[in-house]
Amino acid sequence: PDIAKGFEQRKDLLFVGGFGHPPNVDGILWFVKEIFPIIQNEIQDIKLHVVGSKPPKEVLALQSDSIIITGFVNDEKLAEYYATCRVTVIPLRYGAGVKGKLLETCYFQLPPVITRVASEGIPDIEKYCIIEDNASDFALKTINLYNDIILWNKQQEKSKKLIQNNY
Repeated sequence: PDIAKGFEQRKDLLFVGGFGHPPNVDGILWFVKEIFPIIQNEIQDIKLHVVGSKPPKEVLALQSDSIIITGFVNDEKLAEYYATCRVTVIPLRYGAGVKGKLLETCYFQLPPVITRVASEGIPDIEKYCIIEDNASDFALKTINLYNDIILWNKQQEKSKKLIQNNY
C-alpha cells in the first residue's frame, strides 16, 4: 500500500498477536516486564498498543495509561494502527514457522524490531529487519529506531523491499 503518514506523523509502539497462541502471551509479558520500562525511561510519553483477540487475564492486567490492550480489532482498525504507530515490536521467544505478523507489518511498511524466533523461515531476514534477543539491547534498538528519522526511513524502505522481493 501507499503509506500516507511518515515518521513525523506517527507515534507509539504496536504489538499484534492473537492470544490463543501462547508465544504471543509470553512475548508481550516479557516485553512489558523487561523491555518497555527501559524504553519509557528514554521516551516519556510513549504508549504501547497491544492488539489481538482473546487476551487472557495476565495480559489484560497490563492495561495502564501507557499500555492499551485493545482485544480483537477489525482489518480496517488494524490498518489504522499500522498507519499511525511508529514501530512494531515482535518479541517472540518461542514458536515455529514464518510469522504472519512480521510479513503484515512489512507489508504496511511499519518497521519492526524482532527476535531471532520472530525471524524464522524468512530468507535473508537480517538484510531487512532489526533482530535482537537480549532485552536491554532490544529496548535500545527500539529507542534508536523510534527516535532516528534516517534509520526509520531506511528500515521502512527495507520492509517494503522484503515484501517486493519475496512475496
